[in-house]
Amino acid sequence: AASASNVQIRRFTAKPVVAREYHYDMPFELQADGPYFNLLDFFSRLSRLSRIINVGDIDFEDAQGAKKANYPIRPGTSVTGVFTATTFFTKPADTGAPKPATAGKP
Repeated sequence: AASASNVQIRRFTAKPVVAREYHYDMPFELQADGPYFNLLDFFSRLSRLSRIINVGDIDFEDAQGAKKANYPIRPGTSVTGVFTATTFFTKPADTGAPKPATAGKP
């Protein structure tokens, strides 16, 4: 989604998984930069993926304020920021069924 939107992902950090009553939250902290409307396109593309992804804790600033970065800011970049993208999964239920026998064992 980022490359199709011409957005650079500068950092992708997995956060601890959070157990809920019926599912688990799997959050990631991302740092991205690019032109403003390209970032909007990136978020739009995230919303159309087959997996549910919630985006929150968005903290953006203009690219000029991010000159202290350890990487070069590309021409045309107007926005940089950090946000949390969270996806969800469920743990398979323990059915209690016996495990299948392996080949060669009775």
